[in-house]
Amino acid sequence: MLRACGPRAPWPWVALAVAFLLSWYTIRNNLYEGQSNAVVLALFVFGLVLAIRARWGAAGVLWAAMALIKPFTGVLLLYALWRRGPRAIAPGALAGLIVLILSFQP
Repeated sequence: MLRACGPRAPWPWVALAVAFLLSWYTIRNNLYEGQSNAVVLALFVFGLVLAIRARWGAAGVLWAAMALIKPFTGVLLLYALWRRGPRAIAPGALAGLIVLILSFQP
């Protein structure tokens, strides 16, 4: 009955909004306590979305940022290596190298 009133939203957006609202308290506490798990998860998921859309360069950059935040997640980069090889790893490695070099600048 409520869906009959007003503009209709596509179901994937409704599901995303409900998931976001249900997990907001946990994500907020995670960030407030200084934990980076939510950020790492978001980088990985958005990287997968970009990889599914065959935008391997952008996915590699997001996965490089993920690996720089938590190095042990670099194991997940084996997926990119298995699927696309250098087309996915090269942009990520370049972005990771640039950020690593810039982090040591005074």
